Amino acid sequence: MLLFFNHLSISGPSVGLIHQDDLGLNGLRTSDHNATTTTTSNKSYDSTDMATKQARVVMDYEAVNPQELGVKANDILIVYRLPGLDSDYVMAEKGGRRGRIPLSYLEII
Repeated sequence: MLLFFNHLSISGPSVGLIHQDDLGLNGLRTSDHNATTTTTSNKSYDSTDMATKQARVVMDYEAVNPQELGVKANDILIVYRLPGLDSDYVMAEKGGRRGRIPLSYLEII
């Protein structure tokens, strides 16, 4: 049985797991120039709101459905939030593939 923790200690040399707030994507905004706006759940969404971060996978993750991204430990991913996505997940991209992945498998770098 695997246990996952939802908090990352970035200050030390040890590898930790991240909490959704440590991703630092909430409230970040880029320029509104040439932005595309759509509506999701009565919220206006600006396509330039998808601030990205890099993350390292801390343990293998096998996708359980087609919307998820299977990855291996030490893979480096581009991660970002999308409106309406479960707060325990982020969208991730690697090698032209894209899908959801649980935050508990990632370390922001």
